Amino acid sequence: MGESRKPEYSCTACGAKLQYSPGSQSLQCPYCGAKVDIATGEKTPSAGDSKYVVPLSVDRQQLQNAAYRYMFSQEDAPDDILDYATFTKTKLRYVPCYVYQGSYDAVWTASFGYDRTESYMVNGKVRTRTVTDWRPANGRDFGDFAVMSYAGEPLPGQVVGMLEASSGPENMKPYDPAYLINSDVSEFAATAEEIYQRDGESKVNAVIEQNIYKHAQGDRQRDWRWKSNVQKESIPVLVPIGQMTFEYKGKEYTVWCDGTDEGVFTGDELPVDTTRSKKLMLGHIPWVGTVVGAIAGYFLFSETYTWWAFVVPIVVMLLYWFLRRSSIRGYSRQLKQRSLTNFQISNNISNEDAETISKNLKAPEKPLLLSLTAFDMIILPALPIACFAISCGLQQAFPTKHTPSAPVKRVKTVAQGSPSVIRKDSETLFAKQNATTTQSLEAAQQKNKAANSRFTNIWRQIPADKRQSLAQQVKGIGKQINETCKQEALQGTDATGQKMLYLNCTTQKLNQLSNELQKFTQ
Repeated sequence: MGESRKPEYSCTACGAKLQYSPGSQSLQCPYCGAKVDIATGEKTPSAGDSKYVVPLSVDRQQLQNAAYRYMFSQEDAPDDILDYATFTKTKLRYVPCYVYQGSYDAVWTASFGYDRTESYMVNGKVRTRTVTDWRPANGRDFGDFAVMSYAGEPLPGQVVGMLEASSGPENMKPYDPAYLINSDVSEFAATAEEIYQRDGESKVNAVIEQNIYKHAQGDRQRDWRWKSNVQKESIPVLVPIGQMTFEYKGKEYTVWCDGTDEGVFTGDELPVDTTRSKKLMLGHIPWVGTVVGAIAGYFLFSETYTWWAFVVPIVVMLLYWFLRRSSIRGYSRQLKQRSLTNFQISNNISNEDAETISKNLKAPEKPLLLSLTAFDMIILPALPIACFAISCGLQQAFPTKHTPSAPVKRVKTVAQGSPSVIRKDSETLFAKQNATTTQSLEAAQQKNKAANSRFTNIWRQIPADKRQSLAQQVKGIGKQINETCKQEALQGTDATGQKMLYLNCTTQKLNQLSNELQKFTQ
């Protein structure tokens, strides 16, 4: 049995032998520091191998300005953070990135949907619905791309996003060591292919996908599929970034700034002013308590509930909450703005003038609603109680009366007389009622006959193709009409009454069906 031998690798930069470590994807030369990819043999470039540089255009003062603006932009940060922040580190440096540029040729398939309106019948009524006709489609798209991916040691995600978005390929200049004077330079941490597999490929695919979707047609699209052939080159480039670290109450925070624009910055999550946050949360008590009071009032005055007597106080308390919150946050912004103005003044004029102007900058006056927050434990619970009392007073003063009308009772009166006269009158009344019933039944039969004739005429006027498609629906509707009217006829007290109810019901239903079918004759 032969011995297993460890694979041997040589440095592609200086030729020195490298010692393999199980599980490693790349090896680093102990002599020259170059990294070699085990699978491809591709060398990790050094910063000096960069082909392009995005020139640094932000100085240390601008970096400090960006850090102050970042602190100012965080609403939840303490009011005194700009006054008591102590800057401990300021660094302007170049970090490595790869620019992947090239061209692609892609073929795609998809389904495009075209909407149309379709009519159908339910219970004798014509309704409409939207139907989508799907059609297969395919095509070809080709074009160019240029994307950037960070290739250095790990940085926070928001910093990497800022780098890749703001320092675009259009700002690149041919590499010149003069750009790097007085700046730190970070080395590449991976090969171009490793970074491409990590996130460069997904960015290229996003560009291709965005361009393919421009071929969309119809009202809807689905089932997008595409394949592409990509021709690319990777370009190592150095991108500038500013890093400012400050200390506040014993803890360090870092702000990063785009090295080409001090107005683009991001940073660590800053501490939260818990006292201000608590005041903002407590501000919800009045309007929430007033809503609870309105619900309780509904049960107390259910028979005479006057809705506006409880809604108006809710609106007033919502307005109070909004003004209170605006006062708290507005005063905080004013304090931070004063600190920011002091900082900007001190950096643009002499120390003596800065001190004089700083003294003349008055602290903003505290708003009334903010001053009243000192009595929150009394005011906030008292407001909803007062609103409930006012609402109950308004409710009693302006009750809404619910007076449903009582049904009218009909009373029949019978004239007094001898039994023979009463019997004679009853026979006469019965004969008149029979005559009236017979006439009503005949009239119902005539109307039913007319409704049948009208339906037959309209049905014949419908074109043959439409009549054929409607036949099954109309047949089903006819069965529903027959069953419905039979059930309604059972409410009659005798045979004649049941027949009249059936005839009237079928007449009405036939006329409705005829009106719906009239639309198909056009």
